[in-house]
Amino acid sequence: RPGLLRVAALFHLLTRVLLVATIMGVPVALFYVHDVRLVAVMPVLFLVSLLVWIHLGMRIGCRVCGMRMFFNKRCSKSRKAPDIPGLGPHNTLALLALFSRQVRCPYCGTPNDLCRRKTPEATTAEEL
Repeated sequence: RPGLLRVAALFHLLTRVLLVATIMGVPVALFYVHDVRLVAVMPVLFLVSLLVWIHLGMRIGCRVCGMRMFFNKRCSKSRKAPDIPGLGPHNTLALLALFSRQVRCPYCGTPNDLCRRKTPEATTAEEL
């Protein structure tokens, strides 16, 4: 399910960004803005994004090992899975799912193609 993997990756990163924005932005907004309705929007957006990410993330699993790709398990990660230092395996997986054609399972290292490859059609003498 390449499309579902990309949508789950988008919500994974959106949830991370909204978490930081909620933790840092709400206290500052309460100090400077005295309208509570404007301040309440950020935590609501975070909760909606979190629920969508959990719903989609539970459906995304590796086709070989069956592990959920966006949830942390306390087992060893694969050496074949790419890792951007400082981001961790799940954020790296989400970035690669959005910007590349192939991602690897962080647990077993199995490559998952996100784009369907076109099979080359046989050329005949009539087409030339």
